[in-house]
Amino acid sequence: RAIVFHRVLDDAMTRRAMAMARAMGCKVIYDIDDLLFDPRGADHVAGVSGQAAAAGSDAVERYRRAMLASDLVLCSTGYLKDLVDGFHPSCAVMRNGASKALLDLAAGRSPSKAEGPVTLAYFSGSAHHDADFRIIAPALISLLDAVPSARLLLVGKLEFDPRLRDFGTRFEYRSFVPYTEFIGYLGDADINLAPLDQSDPFAQARSELKYIEAGAVGVPTVASPTQTFAGAIRDGENGVLCGDGDWFETLSRLVQDRALRARLGQAARDDVAAAYGPVARAQEWRALVDGLDAVPPRPGQPVAGPGAGLHQAMAVGYRRARRAVLNLR
Repeated sequence: RAIVFHRVLDDAMTRRAMAMARAMGCKVIYDIDDLLFDPRGADHVAGVSGQAAAAGSDAVERYRRAMLASDLVLCSTGYLKDLVDGFHPSCAVMRNGASKALLDLAAGRSPSKAEGPVTLAYFSGSAHHDADFRIIAPALISLLDAVPSARLLLVGKLEFDPRLRDFGTRFEYRSFVPYTEFIGYLGDADINLAPLDQSDPFAQARSELKYIEAGAVGVPTVASPTQTFAGAIRDGENGVLCGDGDWFETLSRLVQDRALRARLGQAARDDVAAAYGPVARAQEWRALVDGLDAVPPRPGQPVAGPGAGLHQAMAVGYRRARRAVLNLR
């Protein structure tokens, strides 16, 4: 029914693959989860790839061309969709979710520890979260000074204030770890931190994945009130939204109130299981697939490209083989 191209650049291979998809009668879907197609994201694109700014601008244009060649664009956030709507006629939001593997790993974790130090945790999944973390670094240093029972865990690719090391064993830094280990660290946390630089469009475009992962293990998230986080977190019910100047007071209250952490963490866990789990995600994908026939093909795109006859023959052979397997079952 469709082929999904995830974050690919426009190049000869992408164009051939899209032509083959159309020859097989498939819709071409483009999936994007970061602001890679807008000039305001060029510096991030260049930084991630280790290239010069000019190369980042070229990559932005190639991302956009690949998107324009598709029949439908899927975005992980409404913020991204609003930008895509400006140049592509068919765009939908397909949110990130919690896999069964994640929920299985999280199944045995209690929402909040009954006693012991309170661990605040920040997880950096990529190399460009330094500006985000700097938003809360002063508040965290003040909090560790003021509350002896608090400790801080940092995991991932991140530059941090060296003064944090002065807190000895109450500060822990781990470099990038495998996903299964990350879930273990997250499950040992009491508060998940998700600051974002709201002046940066790239940060505004990020999804609520940090909330989803923490909620799966019953850990409450404190997040900047970006458009996406404000849509996912009901402040004071299943998490906390925090403005740039309020982090010290907000975190101090959470550190000292175990019952509040437990209530927020359990509400987040229930919300993630119901709204972001495999069943909910499958229903959204099924609705999308069922509506594909109503998505018009992109004007100017070839119905078939070079080698279309071979591609169509391959498609016919695949369908026959599939029917044979189903009949054997």
